[in-house]
Amino acid sequence: MKKTAILRIAKLYGIAETTLRRHIPNPGQCTSEETTQKTQALTVAEKAVLVKRLVFLDDTNIPADRETFYRLAHALLDHRDPNRELGRDWLNRFLERHLDIKYVLAKTIATNRANAQSWDIMDDFYVKVGEIFYFLFIYKQNKGITGKVINILT
Repeated sequence: MKKTAILRIAKLYGIAETTLRRHIPNPGQCTSEETTQKTQALTVAEKAVLVKRLVFLDDTNIPADRETFYRLAHALLDHRDPNRELGRDWLNRFLERHLDIKYVLAKTIATNRANAQSWDIMDDFYVKVGEIFYFLFIYKQNKGITGKVINILT
């Protein structure tokens, strides 16, 4: 619809032109969610992979410090857009949006070892570490996006 037609319709019904314009969909206009996604460094799928990887590291008692977090995020970003960088406060903003993984950075392997009260827990820890090394070996050979993330860890 042309601007003059919208103005005439708005005057005909006695409403503001801007109000009417807001309610008419524009096929070339992006939604606010699409616009926000374009400004984000990582896509929704990449964020899901990052969260899944961090939860996996936490489940296997491997500490996910800020450096590891940034390396994983940069690996995902470099795979899609090698020229783009994460911002200085990206990690803090990411953690504010994903409260379910905020605890991951606070935990360390030393705390988990100190809280271990039996040899069964310690044995379970080393079994999990062995599984991770096996997992890393398998994915290194596949060379997929997960393999690229894992190559940074080794």
